[in-house]
Amino acid sequence: LLELALNSGRKRKSQQTGYLHHCYHLVENEPHLPIPLTENFMFALALLRSRLVENIQEAKTILEGLLHFQNHNPQDQSYGNFPIYLHDFPNCKDRFIGIQVAAVIYWILKQFHQVIGQDLKKRLEESLLLSVKHALITYREKPSSYPTAVKIATTAIATGHLIGDNQLADEGTV
Repeated sequence: LLELALNSGRKRKSQQTGYLHHCYHLVENEPHLPIPLTENFMFALALLRSRLVENIQEAKTILEGLLHFQNHNPQDQSYGNFPIYLHDFPNCKDRFIGIQVAAVIYWILKQFHQVIGQDLKKRLEESLLLSVKHALITYREKPSSYPTAVKIATTAIATGHLIGDNQLADEGTV
């Protein structure tokens, strides 16, 4: 499965941008120019799981670039969320993209915290915390579907345990 994920990602990766390009609503033979954040985070995780030095470096470069597209404006309603596509930044059209990204970031931190370096680890932890808090606040304002609610709860609990924040883990159980 890992090889399949890497091959699929490489087919969609642009030499110009270094990111995967894919648009959800286009047919296969049309050019896919948008850069989806969730898929690029997942590709970075697949690269890390390959355990090859050059793939780990590529994953770190991708992650460092993607983290710039999280909404860091505390006055904005989507503070802590990510856009669906990079070109949408700073607009976040899906309230729960951040929790999809958070689940991937959780696994990166859980499995690869030793190889990503202290600086990137710290940035990923901050991003993970912001994403989970955004999802919890957004869910309290207007609940989501059951599968998304389960993902929010499990990611909040797992994140709380990972970073040692018992209050966050408790919020996931509510």
